[in-house]
Amino acid sequence: MKLNKDQQQKVALGVMLMFGVIYATNEFLLSPLAAERLALADEMTTAEPRIRDMKGQLARVRGLAEKGPASDKTLAQVNAMIPEGSPIAWFPPKIADFFKNNGVDKAVAKLNNETPEKELTGYRRLVWSIDIPNADFVSFASALSRLENEEPLFEFSGFELQTTREHVDSVRASLTVQNIIKL
Repeated sequence: MKLNKDQQQKVALGVMLMFGVIYATNEFLLSPLAAERLALADEMTTAEPRIRDMKGQLARVRGLAEKGPASDKTLAQVNAMIPEGSPIAWFPPKIADFFKNNGVDKAVAKLNNETPEKELTGYRRLVWSIDIPNADFVSFASALSRLENEEPLFEFSGFELQTTREHVDSVRASLTVQNIIKL
């Protein structure tokens, strides 16, 4: 079968049109879809670790929510142990009375430093120095151990004892005590 010139041109035009449609379909429809599919696959690959991290964080939050009532109870107990009012008004007399009731005649407390408590929002940590100019060693040691056991919010960060050869049973003591107060 022989095609005349006009038919040959129509066939050539049809073939070129078919190649044009195939090219346009690939270029404008299939290539962007393939690129988008690859981008989504990459995004899913990077999203999976984040999803695992978020699931772990969600589990930690649920664990904290379960511990919430117990933490509230502990916080209420801590608040009940902190006296009302300014600590400069209640701490020095409390220490002086405590040591006097435990056989140590004179104890003087002074505020050294005040800083925000890092772990408890709304609370501050106070650093006090307690000077005891002269005390019997045994009664001082006994009073110190009672104070440490009776006051769970007090933290002893240091102490210094001085004595002389003539009066070995008598000591001069300097204590550094930290406590927590609510703002």
